[in-house]
Amino acid sequence: MIQIYDKFSLSKDNNIFLAKRNIIDNIYKSARLEGIAVTFSQTYAICNGANVANLSVDEVVAINNLKRAWQFIFDTMEYPKVDFAFIC
Repeated sequence: MIQIYDKFSLSKDNNIFLAKRNIIDNIYKSARLEGIAVTFSQTYAICNGANVANLSVDEVVAINNLKRAWQFIFDTMEYPKVDFAFIC
């Protein structure tokens, strides 16, 4: 029997797995959208704590902030409610 898989209706665990698997690519694309001239390999190195030449400190900080934003989302998945304290 052939089992039909709906790739557009993923479970919460599958969505989290997919987001974590593609996190470097998402950070790279977000940085490019922000106008930072960075390559995928430079983004990978920055996310793993390496120093990268030819990038300003502000650009490296922006990429690290994107990484921290994703980590915050993963860390607060089970937060019971979104209120003013959570947003702050």
